[in-house]
Amino acid sequence: MRRPTARRGFALITVLWLVALLGTLAASLLQVVRREQRVTENRVALTRGRWAQDACLAILEARYAEHSDVRVVDTMKLGRGTWCRVRVVDLASRVNINTAPRAILAAALADDSLAGAVEGWRDRRPGGMAFRNIAALRLVPGFEATPESWLDSNFTVEGDGRLNPNLVPPRVLEALPGLDAEAVHAILLGPTVTGLDQLGGRISSASRRNLSSAYQTLSAALTFQPAWLEARVEGGVLGMRATAEERVLLVPLESRLAIVARVPR
Repeated sequence: MRRPTARRGFALITVLWLVALLGTLAASLLQVVRREQRVTENRVALTRGRWAQDACLAILEARYAEHSDVRVVDTMKLGRGTWCRVRVVDLASRVNINTAPRAILAAALADDSLAGAVEGWRDRRPGGMAFRNIAALRLVPGFEATPESWLDSNFTVEGDGRLNPNLVPPRVLEALPGLDAEAVHAILLGPTVTGLDQLGGRISSASRRNLSSAYQTLSAALTFQPAWLEARVEGGVLGMRATAEERVLLVPLESRLAIVARVPR
C-alpha cells in the first residue's frame, strides 16, 4: 500500500508537468498569434503601399504633362503615414540583350566571349524573346558570377532596342558603325545631340563621311527622344519594413505618359 506522502508527491509532479505543458502550449499559441498579426500587418502595409504607388504614378504623370521630362519623384509623404518614391530610366540608355548585335553586346559587356555566348543562346531560341528578364542571363555560361545589379543597370529586355547616344556609355558609342573617335568625342563633349544631321555639323568633313557611310544603319539603331521609359515605383507605410515595389513600362506621348505594363517585383 502506497504511503499518502508518495501519492501526494506523484500528484504534485503530474500537476507541475501539466502546468509546464500548458505554459508551452500557451507560448506556442502566443507565437502563432503574433506571427499571424505580423502577417496581417504586412498585408495591410502592402495594400496601402500599392495605393501609395498609384499616387506616385499619378504625380509622375501630372509632372510629365507639365514639364515633359521627369526622371525622379523624390520620396514623398502622402499623409496617414504612407510614402512613395519613383525612379525613371530611359530604356534607350541600356542595351537590349534580345536585339543588340554582337559588337554592341561585346562593348557593353567588355567581353567578346560573353557576347558570343549571349548570341549563341539567342540563336538557339529564335522568336525575338530569348530572354524574358535580365535574371535569365544567369542561365548563360559565363554569367554565374556577374552581379545582377550591374546587369540590371546596363541591360534590358524591354523597349524597341534603339539606343540614345547621349545616354549610353562611351564604349558602346565606339562600337556603333559610322562613329569614329571624333564623332564620339563630339557626343561626349555635349551639348545634347538631337539628331545625326546636327552631329554632322559638329565634326570635320572626314568624320562626316564616316557618319554618312552608316547613316541608314545609325538612323535605325538610334533615338534622340525618349521612346520607352521604365519607372521603378515604391510605396509603403512609415515604420513598416514591408514595401510594395513594381516596374512600370511607360511610353511618352505628346502630353502624357501611357502605361504599357506593370510588373510587381
